Formats: sequence, structure tokens, C-alpha cells
Amino acid sequence: MILPAISNVLTSVEPVLWILALVAFLRLKERASFGAFGIYLAISAVSTTLLTGIYHADVIAPGLDGHLLYNFYFYTYWITQFAGYVALFLALQDLFRHAMSSLPGLSRLGILGFRWVIVVSALVAMVSVLTSYSQVEHGARITFVFTEIARSLCVLELCLLAFLLVSIRALRIDHRSRIFGICLGFSMMATMNIIVFALHMANMYTWPNQISEIVTVASLLTWIGYLALPEPVRQQPAAPVSASLARWNDLAGELGPHVPLPVTPQGGFLQNVESVVDRVLAKNSMNNAG
Repeated sequence: MILPAISNVLTSVEPVLWILALVAFLRLKERASFGAFGIYLAISAVSTTLLTGIYHADVIAPGLDGHLLYNFYFYTYWITQFAGYVALFLALQDLFRHAMSSLPGLSRLGILGFRWVIVVSALVAMVSVLTSYSQVEHGARITFVFTEIARSLCVLELCLLAFLLVSIRALRIDHRSRIFGICLGFSMMATMNIIVFALHMANMYTWPNQISEIVTVASLLTWIGYLALPEPVRQQPAAPVSASLARWNDLAGELGPHVPLPVTPQGGFLQNVESVVDRVLAKNSMNNAG
């Protein structure tokens, strides 16, 4: 009885926490570096507010068609969910790009890897849906398709987060950094969502969904804390990155598109030879004239 009561309270508090997280983000001076994360917070704040309003619509306005409210809730949930995933993956790219700003070669290859992993994950999700679609009951097929896609996206999100956290560790970024805090919140949400979608728990009163609500609130409090507190000054060590990372960055830069170098005037030995020849020719011309 305690867990459902806590979950119900947190469900009512969650929209407020999303709005507070968005406000904390908008107060950042460097918010332009994490623009996609701000879009994700805005989408989630609007989504949770709408869903909470739809869920309690029968209390506010009795007599509304329950079937209509269910359809409105269902499609609002999934549309905003997938819109949030798009913003989330863009946010992860921004975090990776910001963390790897000192290694532009590896940053470029990492972003390409992000995009290819997303494409492959989408193809795997489509294959999984197509192979099992005919075995699902007709009335549950739409829910099955959305759930399978969401589960694949959660797995992809967790893999990208693991890669991002490894990169942060290799770059010796402090655990008090906002990059680490944002990744930590995403990791908690992704792990819990995988469990919920894997168990196909559509009913919000089941224990995984109730625990998921607690994890979501914990993630939001983590974000609010990291966004509200000042960013620790990043101390520059004698060797900002390891020698191996620097070599890999140079190699990645060589593999990338080469920018044509600007044409510079000749200098050095050839220019000296030309000047000597010019002086000799001028001297000979003077002697001949004499």
C-alpha cells in the first residue's frame, strides 16, 4: 500500500519538477551548448502536464467519453514519447560534442558513430516488429508496435550513454560536471524504461511502473541539482588528454575530409635564388650599358 501511495503523490508532483528543471536550464548562461537537452525538457514538461490533465479530466469535467479520453491519452503519450527520443538523441550528441571539444577528430568520428548506431537500431526494431506482428492479437497490435520501438530505443539510449560515460571517464571530467549529471539522469531513466517495456507493463498500477515513477523523480531532482549548482572549474592538468587519445585524435583528423590549404607566396631557398639571379642580371645589364 505504501508504494502505490508514493507513486500517486509523485505522479502529481512530476509535471512541476519537469517545469522546474526547464526553468533551471533556461537560467544557464551556457545553455546554447545543450540546446537539444532544453528541447527535451520542454517536450517532457508539456507531455506530463497534458497527460496529467487528461488523466484527471473526468474529475474536472464529469461525463466525458471515457473511450475518447483513453485514445487521446494513448496517442498523446506515444507521440510525445517519440518526439522526446529524437530530442534525447540530439542531446546526447551535444553532450558528446561538448565533452570531446578538445579532440575534434574523435568528436567527428563519434558523432558519425552515433548516427549509424541509430540507423542500425531503427532497422533492428523494424525487423523485430515485422517478425512478431502477425502473432499479436489484432486489438493489441498498435500497442505492441509502439512498445517494441520504444524498447529498442531505450536499449540504444543506454548503449550511447555507456559510450558517453566511458568517454567522460577517459577525458577525466569531474563527476560534479553538468555533463556527468545529465548523463546520470538519462541512465537511470533508460534502465528503468527498459525493464518496464521488456515486461510489457501497460497498466500504470503495476509495481514496475510505480518504481519507474520514483526513478523519474530521482532523475529530475538530479538534473535540477546539477543545473542549479555552479559548474566546477575544470582544472587543466599538465597533460589534458593521454598520449594514446591524442594519437587517435590525430589519426581521426587524417581520416576526415581535408581542407585545402591557402596558397602562400614562395619563400625560403627558391626565393633567395631568384633574388640572387635578379641581382646578377641587373649587374650585367649595368656593365653592358657602361
